[in-house]
Amino acid sequence: MKENPLVSILVTNYNNAKYIVESLESAIHQTYQNIEIVIVDDKSLDDSVAVANSFVEHHPDFPFTLYVSPENRGCPSSKRKSVELSRGDYFLFLDSDDKMSNDAVEKLLEVMLDGNQYSIVYSGQYLCNEDLVPQRRSSHCGLIPEGKSNLTSQTGHVSYLTLCSRKCYDKTSGINVNAGLAEDQDFYYKMEEVAPVCFLDLPLYYYRKHDHNISYNASSVVRNQYWLMKAKTEAYYRRKRGHLKVPNLTKRQLLAIRLDYHITNASFCRAEHKPWLAELLKVLLYTPFSVRKGFRGIKTVFSGK
Repeated sequence: MKENPLVSILVTNYNNAKYIVESLESAIHQTYQNIEIVIVDDKSLDDSVAVANSFVEHHPDFPFTLYVSPENRGCPSSKRKSVELSRGDYFLFLDSDDKMSNDAVEKLLEVMLDGNQYSIVYSGQYLCNEDLVPQRRSSHCGLIPEGKSNLTSQTGHVSYLTLCSRKCYDKTSGINVNAGLAEDQDFYYKMEEVAPVCFLDLPLYYYRKHDHNISYNASSVVRNQYWLMKAKTEAYYRRKRGHLKVPNLTKRQLLAIRLDYHITNASFCRAEHKPWLAELLKVLLYTPFSVRKGFRGIKTVFSGK
């Protein structure tokens, strides 16, 4: 094992010219020195490329790679491309509108190199306002209970900031460019199937909440849930077919997840005056697998609450 491995910081960007400099500043000021930064721009419509180019030119001694996609292909494609362009033994993703603490790489790598074979070491994160002032710690990312996995846990989950092992990544099919808004979770499920993940209980990531966040845009709630349902379904069958030892969902739990999605979609469609009866029929179809949840869901659809 290398004592001073190269770590790649992967910055994917789309229309974040306003924030990208702050993100890149947090990357170049890491206390751990053996790093490279790979920037992949997804054909931004603002001044992102010019801003990124200017930043790179002002730091000529720093190892940067700047790639501009010939067309807008979406976040999953940008992330996969950034991994392909990187050279590090380990890599982590840094969104271009967020930042990380200056000792983030050092802290995560210290755990990664402690002798255990981890696929991912991940930290806590702050949820921040638009000025990146922390408002509170995220309750989503945290320690996965013993006997659970990222797929089956109801409490702690893998989330930013994640230091990933290249060797483990190469054992998976990689980031799925067709995973929609759940590309991160789809990726985490694959990684924990190769080797364990480890939580570092320090808030090393600063997540900026603003009007253009993909994952927090209210209009994307249904799409988020749809893609997450798909990722969980694929993970379930992958683990079942491969007889993998990592904890898996039961079939009943998987069907309850589908029920949740159809309740959300039926409620959304009815509120937006779109066809919703077909979705309600699916709610009825899956209700026997979680009766209480199903009846509450039917009530929600009709009450609009």
